[in-house]
Amino acid sequence: MFSRVSVLVPTRGRIDRLKTLLTSFEITSGDLEDADIIFRVDDDDVETRDFLFDRHEKVLAGPRFQGYQSMPRFFNELSSVASGDVLMCGNDDMVFKTLHWPARMLEVANQYPDG
Repeated sequence: MFSRVSVLVPTRGRIDRLKTLLTSFEITSGDLEDADIIFRVDDDDVETRDFLFDRHEKVLAGPRFQGYQSMPRFFNELSSVASGDVLMCGNDDMVFKTLHWPARMLEVANQYPDG
């Protein structure tokens, strides 16, 4: 049975959008036991890295590699440390609008006994 959603977010240089993302996540998630959000930032993006490390506990930092071409690698890094049973690949300009979206997502996921 699925019990948690992990949102995976690679980011670079978009702090204003991250603020909006984090605010919408906190407002709409409901029970924070149902969801978490994990960020991956390039280690040469000092401003974003510092912003996230100051405000959030789940942050990975690493080499930029090939930028957007490395997105699959970044999502794999994030998924390797995710605590959720259900993984949501996201981005830094997404906004959550549906109240209690993790519970709704888990309800649908749990309708499938084979996962």
